[in-house]
Formats: sequence, structure tokens, C-alpha cells
Amino acid sequence: MHERGGVAIRHRSGIRQWEETAMQHLLRGGAALVTGLDLSGTTFEQFCWDYIAIGGNHTRAELSAYLVGEVDWFAIEHDAAAHALNERCAELHLGYPIPYAHEIDR
Repeated sequence: MHERGGVAIRHRSGIRQWEETAMQHLLRGGAALVTGLDLSGTTFEQFCWDYIAIGGNHTRAELSAYLVGEVDWFAIEHDAAAHALNERCAELHLGYPIPYAHEIDR
């Protein structure tokens, strides 16, 4: 570590270690969300609004890419999307069928 202006700066290797750790927490769970869309009859448009209302941070394009398996997301973002669909399913008396990140095999 170096110190610059009283702030400790890590070497690039520290950043690399953080990136490697973060990559271990990425999730490919879009297929479960597609199942939830089909089950609940929720449109993609409504799903986007529900996801954002729950606190999701990705754009429509990023959400679409996740659903078709083009990108991986951190578990917390998957859980926001899963929760949005589970809430919709609960309103339809379908329970909470969409798996959260800890329930998906990686």
C-alpha cells in the first residue's frame, strides 16, 4: 500500500483480488425470471417498472440481456428482480415461485 495525501492506496494486485472475489458472486439466473414472467403473465414493460420500484439498478437493456443469458448479475440485483416477480405472483395467489440467488446452483 502507498499513502497519498493521507489516503491509503492499494496496489493493482489488491484491485485484482477484489475483482476475482466479486466474479465469484456473479449469477446467471435470467431463465428463472423468464419462467416467472410466463407464470404470472407479466409483460416485460410491467416487469421493468416493478423491478425499478423494488430498487433494481439496471436499465431495460441490461434486464433484457440478463433474461436471455447474455450477462451475469450480482446476486443482490437478481434478488431484486426475483422479488418483483414474486410479489406479482403472490398477488395472483401463486405463492413465491421464483428462486432467489441463494437457491440457484452456480
